Amino acid sequence: MVLPAAAEAPAAAVSALKNIILFFAAPFIGLAYIVAVPFVGLGFLAVLAARAAAKIDGVRTVGLVLKHCVMAIAVPFVGLTCMVFLPFIGLAMLTWVAGRAMLEPVRNKELRHRI
Repeated sequence: MVLPAAAEAPAAAVSALKNIILFFAAPFIGLAYIVAVPFVGLGFLAVLAARAAAKIDGVRTVGLVLKHCVMAIAVPFVGLTCMVFLPFIGLAMLTWVAGRAMLEPVRNKELRHRI
Protein backbone atom coordinates (compact mmCIF):
# COMPACT_ATOMS: atom_id res chain seq x y z
CA MET A 1 0.00 0.00 0.00
CA VAL A 2 1.42 3.38 -1.04
CA LEU A 3 0.90 6.47 1.05
CA PRO A 4 -0.45 9.55 -0.76
CA ALA A 5 2.56 11.61 0.35
CA ALA A 6 4.92 9.10 -1.28
CA ALA A 7 3.08 9.43 -4.59
CA GLU A 8 3.25 13.23 -4.44
CA ALA A 9 7.00 13.33 -3.75
CA PRO A 10 8.13 12.73 -7.38
CA ALA A 11 5.64 15.31 -8.64
CA ALA A 12 6.93 17.82 -6.10
CA ALA A 13 10.51 17.10 -7.16
CA VAL A 14 9.63 17.63 -10.83
CA SER A 15 7.86 20.89 -9.98
CA ALA A 16 10.85 22.08 -7.94
CA LEU A 17 13.24 21.20 -10.78
CA LYS A 18 11.05 23.05 -13.28
CA ASN A 19 11.02 26.13 -11.01
CA ILE A 20 14.81 26.06 -10.65
CA ILE A 21 15.28 25.85 -14.43
CA LEU A 22 12.84 28.70 -15.02
CA PHE A 23 14.57 30.77 -12.32
CA PHE A 24 17.90 30.51 -14.12
CA ALA A 25 16.40 30.89 -17.61
CA ALA A 26 14.29 33.98 -16.79
CA PRO A 27 17.09 36.58 -17.17
CA PHE A 28 18.05 35.21 -20.58
CA ILE A 29 14.42 35.15 -21.74
CA GLY A 30 13.98 38.73 -20.50
CA LEU A 31 17.14 39.82 -22.31
CA ALA A 32 15.89 38.23 -25.53
CA TYR A 33 12.63 40.18 -25.23
CA ILE A 34 14.48 43.44 -24.52
CA VAL A 35 16.67 42.95 -27.57
CA ALA A 36 13.89 41.78 -29.91
CA VAL A 37 11.02 44.15 -29.07
CA PRO A 38 12.48 47.29 -30.74
CA PHE A 39 13.14 45.32 -33.93
CA VAL A 40 9.61 43.96 -33.92
CA GLY A 41 8.25 47.50 -33.58
CA LEU A 42 10.45 48.81 -36.38
CA GLY A 43 9.47 45.88 -38.58
CA PHE A 44 5.80 46.60 -37.95
CA LEU A 45 6.28 50.25 -38.94
CA ALA A 46 8.18 49.18 -42.06
CA VAL A 47 5.34 46.83 -43.07
CA LEU A 48 2.77 49.59 -42.62
CA ALA A 49 4.89 52.02 -44.66
CA ALA A 50 5.43 49.42 -47.38
CA ARG A 51 1.69 48.73 -47.64
CA ALA A 52 0.95 52.43 -47.97
CA ALA A 53 3.72 52.91 -50.54
CA ALA A 54 2.64 49.87 -52.57
CA LYS A 55 -0.45 51.78 -53.67
CA ILE A 56 1.73 54.22 -55.65
CA ASP A 57 3.02 52.75 -58.94
CA GLY A 58 6.48 54.38 -59.08
CA VAL A 59 7.20 53.64 -55.46
CA ARG A 60 6.10 50.05 -55.92
CA THR A 61 8.96 49.28 -58.33
CA VAL A 62 11.52 50.97 -56.10
CA GLY A 63 10.07 49.14 -53.11
CA LEU A 64 10.53 45.76 -54.76
CA VAL A 65 14.15 46.57 -55.59
CA LEU A 66 14.79 47.71 -52.01
CA LYS A 67 13.07 44.61 -50.66
CA HIS A 68 15.39 42.33 -52.61
CA CYS A 69 18.46 44.35 -51.59
CA VAL A 70 17.51 44.23 -47.90
CA MET A 71 16.83 40.51 -48.10
CA ALA A 72 20.23 39.91 -49.73
CA ILE A 73 21.92 41.86 -46.94
CA ALA A 74 19.92 40.13 -44.16
CA VAL A 75 20.53 36.54 -45.30
CA PRO A 76 24.03 36.20 -43.78
CA PHE A 77 22.78 37.52 -40.44
CA VAL A 78 19.87 35.10 -40.44
CA GLY A 79 22.26 32.26 -41.24
CA LEU A 80 24.63 33.34 -38.47
CA THR A 81 21.74 33.49 -36.02
CA CYS A 82 20.70 29.95 -36.97
CA MET A 83 24.27 28.70 -36.63
CA VAL A 84 24.60 30.24 -33.17
CA PHE A 85 21.25 29.31 -31.65
CA LEU A 86 20.26 26.00 -33.27
CA PRO A 87 22.83 23.92 -31.31
CA PHE A 88 21.41 25.30 -28.05
CA ILE A 89 17.86 24.63 -29.21
CA GLY A 90 18.86 21.08 -30.16
CA LEU A 91 20.49 20.52 -26.77
CA ALA A 92 17.39 21.84 -25.02
CA MET A 93 15.19 19.49 -27.04
CA LEU A 94 17.44 16.51 -26.26
CA THR A 95 17.40 17.45 -22.57
CA TRP A 96 13.60 17.72 -22.64
CA VAL A 97 13.20 14.30 -24.28
CA ALA A 98 15.73 12.70 -21.92
CA GLY A 99 14.02 14.21 -18.89
CA ARG A 100 10.64 12.92 -20.01
CA ALA A 101 12.13 9.49 -20.66
CA MET A 102 13.72 9.44 -17.20
CA LEU A 103 10.44 10.45 -15.53
CA GLU A 104 8.28 7.99 -17.48
CA PRO A 105 8.84 5.08 -15.05
CA VAL A 106 7.88 7.36 -12.15
CA ARG A 107 4.68 8.43 -13.92
CA ASN A 108 3.77 4.84 -14.79
CA LYS A 109 4.38 3.82 -11.20
CA GLU A 110 2.13 6.64 -9.94
CA LEU A 111 -0.62 5.64 -12.37
CA ARG A 112 -0.45 1.99 -11.30
CA HIS A 113 -0.79 2.99 -7.64
CA ARG A 114 -3.80 5.19 -8.33
CA ILE A 115 -5.72 2.40 -10.03
